[in-house]
Amino acid sequence: MRISKHAYSRISKRGLDKTILTLMEEILTPKYLNKSNHLFLDRKTSLEISRILRRTAEKIEKHSGTRIIMDKESSVLITAYRQ
Repeated sequence: MRISKHAYSRISKRGLDKTILTLMEEILTPKYLNKSNHLFLDRKTSLEISRILRRTAEKIEKHSGTRIIMDKESSVLITAYRQ
């Protein structure tokens, strides 16, 4: 996402995290209002996303040491195992 100079200064002044803004852009569905797209992260959605991310982080930690072997073009998974 490109950020205008105005938006960059507002993000800095308001203490917003660009990572969260990028995540919102990827996950949320925009609503078209007043000739522009709006994304709104409400409390219910933020809690749901947090739960999903926590579960994903736990799975990543559980799979520490996992190795996958792929073909030369990295298009076919040949095998996977844990050390």
